Amino acid sequence: MEGLGELLDILTRVKKKGWDNAFPENLYNNHSDITRPPVYSGQFLTCLKAIKEATLCIKALNVAQSRLGKRLRSLRKLSRPLVLEDGIKRLPDEILAIIFEMTRHVNGSQPYPFAVCLSHVSRRFRRIALATPSLWTTIHDTYDDSQIQVFISRSGRLDLDIKIRSGWGMESFLEVLKGTTHRWSSFDLIDDDTEYLLEDLGMMDLPRLRFLSYAYPVELSKYSIPMLSQLSVQGIGRAIPAGSWFLSKLTHLEFHLSKRDENLEDLTATLQCMKNVRDLSFKLRDCTLGNVLPADKATYPKPHSVHIDRLAISIEGEMQDYSGLLFDALSHLWPSTLELSIYSNLPDSCDVVKTVHFDAPMGKGPSWCLLDNVHWERIRSLDNLRFTNCDGFTESEVETLTTKLLPTEAENAMRSLEIISCKLISEDFLLGLHDEVGDRLKWTL
Repeated sequence: MEGLGELLDILTRVKKKGWDNAFPENLYNNHSDITRPPVYSGQFLTCLKAIKEATLCIKALNVAQSRLGKRLRSLRKLSRPLVLEDGIKRLPDEILAIIFEMTRHVNGSQPYPFAVCLSHVSRRFRRIALATPSLWTTIHDTYDDSQIQVFISRSGRLDLDIKIRSGWGMESFLEVLKGTTHRWSSFDLIDDDTEYLLEDLGMMDLPRLRFLSYAYPVELSKYSIPMLSQLSVQGIGRAIPAGSWFLSKLTHLEFHLSKRDENLEDLTATLQCMKNVRDLSFKLRDCTLGNVLPADKATYPKPHSVHIDRLAISIEGEMQDYSGLLFDALSHLWPSTLELSIYSNLPDSCDVVKTVHFDAPMGKGPSWCLLDNVHWERIRSLDNLRFTNCDGFTESEVETLTTKLLPTEAENAMRSLEIISCKLISEDFLLGLHDEVGDRLKWTL
């Protein structure tokens, strides 16, 4: 390494004499062979040689700093699992149980429930999991009868979340749960067969039910649901008519609207009946107006006259006309938080667009897990991608983005990915990524 010998000479002098004596103010008292003035030269040549020595030493120091920095980042990466293991061992059981409770919905309805996976990690994890009833309160229709019985037993007397997705084997599933309806806090009605089974089995009394979702019109007056406050429904009109007796009790409401026509006048009338709603969400997918005429805006309440905590709208597909009328119907709302997500497929060929710049201070990190290889290929067709002030981005999200867009095969990757002033991203983390992908990753903090 160039300059290493000079650097070692200087460090040796510093070790023997200290910094002040190793570099005296009088250049000719310097003990370096390079800076000792030859007889044939004057002060100018001596200064040049001393500058050369210092320059070489600085160059060697920079190389050493870069190499040591890379080594340090590698050691930190290797030690991360050990640090986590040591930290977990130091955590009291009570704190670990709280962490388990916070992450118990992490795997949804996967074949292996989160609580079961925890109980198989170690003896300590199993002991804590079995002593934490809240880990066993979510029951999916994919569980077999014996597993359901185990969950009911281990959940103590806590409320139960009943998750139904497939509808297959529903009669057997409900029969196992028949004696627990007084504990249900959430439930999914996926089809009318499920509703008929509930009636036949006499499971209409749900005194602690707070959340209900359904995908078809349901006559809720048949049920005893005094605590219902959260609803997720498919459609507007028939699914949740404006005159429904429970609308004034709802605090959280989620609409799933798809291709079939929806009468926005019904929506406006329904919203006006919700006196206590605090959280309102819409998920739109390829909605069309058909022959429905725009509603008379004069019938809408005064703009920004109703305060709510949160309004979330997700739009998938091209539906400018429909979404425009929907925003008119919602104009009377004044949310403290507005979340707007727009999902639109990129065209197969997008040769015109080569640079995309996102500046989203309030934006959250994208859900990269929802993208398949085709989507990533389209994004990689860009030359440059820049994220500025994206304070919701986490380091794990940036790592996924970098790995997908800047693979080692340079011919299949974009030219540059830029991370600019994103608060949760550290310099040390970006240096570690830079070690793997090179100068195509750029940043400014």
